[in-house]
Amino acid sequence: MDPDRPTRGLSLVLSTIIGVVAALARRAEFLPLRYAAMLYIECVRGMPFLVLILLLFYGMPGIAKYGDRFVFGVGVLSLFAGLYCGDRARGMKALGCRSAKARAPSA
Repeated sequence: MDPDRPTRGLSLVLSTIIGVVAALARRAEFLPLRYAAMLYIECVRGMPFLVLILLLFYGMPGIAKYGDRFVFGVGVLSLFAGLYCGDRARGMKALGCRSAKARAPSA
């Protein structure tokens, strides 16, 4: 069995959940929630994955000294992939509106 397989599977599930929550938060009417989701998406989108790993690993010393590295790896993969899942979920909603307008009969 591949030792990376549990990490990828668990991070895939968590990133999907994070992505759906981020997409819903970007559409929320509560402005602080919307701005927090936009801040998360805009900050992580422009950051390379290795920089995110180093920033979180050395920026949070409790994880580096006492934490489990498996949990850290799953968390970082989930945060990074959740951003793209959230953008994809938001984009599908916009695509659905455009395709529905395209299917509508013209007068």
